[in-house]
This record gives sequence, structure tokens and C-alpha cells, in this order.
Amino acid sequence: FHCISTRMHNCLFNSLQQLEQELAGRLLLLTDSSQEQQSELNLKAPTSFQLRIGVARDWPDARAVWSVWSLLVWVNIDEHLRLVSMREDANVAEAFQCICISLQKLEKYYRGLRHPFIWKQQLGWVTSSPANVGTGLRISVLIKLQHLPTHKHLKDVLKRLRINMDKTDSPELYNISNMATFGFTEVALTQLVVDGVKLLTIMEKRLEGNLSIDELVPAQK
Repeated sequence: FHCISTRMHNCLFNSLQQLEQELAGRLLLLTDSSQEQQSELNLKAPTSFQLRIGVARDWPDARAVWSVWSLLVWVNIDEHLRLVSMREDANVAEAFQCICISLQKLEKYYRGLRHPFIWKQQLGWVTSSPANVGTGLRISVLIKLQHLPTHKHLKDVLKRLRINMDKTDSPELYNISNMATFGFTEVALTQLVVDGVKLLTIMEKRLEGNLSIDELVPAQK
């Protein structure tokens, strides 16, 4: 998958160059980057599983990261293209808008070069992993929780909100994200995570005051 043809390689970088004219970004080839630079971009070395299935073949050749402000475009890392928008102000709507606008521009450039993105009625956007079937969209929000992670209702709450809550390397800091990438529109998935984070925050505050959260547990859907 990652050994793309020279024609596709040129298509990709021509598209990024056009995007650069509008956003003044910077392209960093992994072959020219240091470990420190890769760490700053949250890039990790391929796992043994990725190496076995060929996803990380010839690593780090033909891999790059294009960056500008809060937008990163991962090139040939785990997908042909992966757009990432990160913010520290909890403005999920702005991050979502940044992704949508940039993706639409790249798609326009690709179509002009006769290499449109692949979309199937049954699968949505075609990705390298079945876990991303459908929209291929992952929304992640980091929040600090101390009381809720050990609460008896947590499992039911997460299931009914259709969100995941994963630990991070930092104590009491959890990553909240959508469980599925299909069955909803991109807008609906984003709102699902935003609403879930809001409810988890309200529950955490109630638990801090030794109050019950039983009446806040969402009904089974």
C-alpha cells in the first residue's frame, strides 16, 4: 500500500504544494527528520504487526508530514493521507472546520490531477484499516477525571454515549473518542463526542461534591 507509484507520489506532492500556496505550510520528509522532530509530531516507529503486514514497508522512505499552524497532513504513514487538527483551546468545531476545508481543497487538487479520492456506497471512504470504515473520522478530547473512572456506572455511561475513554501516560488525564466511524455523518460524530465530554464533565463535578450521578446516566439507546 505504501509503495505508491511515481505518478501518485508526484500527484500527492503537487497537491500539497498547491495547498501550501494558500496556507504557507512546511513539508518535512521523514528521511530528513530527527527523532526529536518526529516525537514533536507524535510520530512513532512502526509496530512489529505493521511491519509483518507490510503497512510499514520501506520505512521511512516516501513518508512525510506537511504542517501549518494547527493542521498536520500525514503522508503515507498509516494512510495515503491523514489530516490531523490539534488545538489547546477545546474548540472542537474549529478543528473540525479546519479538517473539512483542507480536505475539500486537497480533493479538488486530486480531481484536477485525475486521482479522485475513493468512496464506496457500502464502505464510505476507503482506508487501510477496517476500524476506520465509513467516515474515517476520529475525534479525540483530553480531559482530566479523578472520580468518574472508578464509578460503577462508567461502563454503561460510555456504552450509551457511544464513546471510548482511554488512559494516557499522564495521571488522571483521559482520552475521549468516538467508538465507531460509521452509522453517523461527520457532523453527528463530532457532536456525539462533544456532548459526551460535556456530560462526563458534569458527572465529574457532581462526584467531587459527593453527589449522586444516577439521574444523569443516559437511557439505553
